[in-house]
Amino acid sequence: MDLNYQKWKEFAKGKTVIKVILDEYEIVNQSAHFKTHRDYLRHAFSKKGLEVTRWIHDYSASGEVEKWGLVYLRADSDIRTIVEVCGIVGENLQGITENVVSNS
Repeated sequence: MDLNYQKWKEFAKGKTVIKVILDEYEIVNQSAHFKTHRDYLRHAFSKKGLEVTRWIHDYSASGEVEKWGLVYLRADSDIRTIVEVCGIVGENLQGITENVVSNS
């Protein structure tokens, strides 16, 4: 397991983690409707009542993560590929409505 991912999992404990789960077919089918992958992910998180406030990690001069961006995970099977994009409310996501849908 990647060291940064281990640190992220530790940092995320007790926080509201929101996942957007996408399969490869959905990504292909929806890609024509959005200019960039960030536009697509922005839309996916907005359907959960959230706005992305930081896309990538901010690193210190020593290489340690100072602020966490979104985390991208991939699961492969013989049937299809699944992509999970994880964010943390208050760290890199904020509510745009009062109805935030959590699936953590």
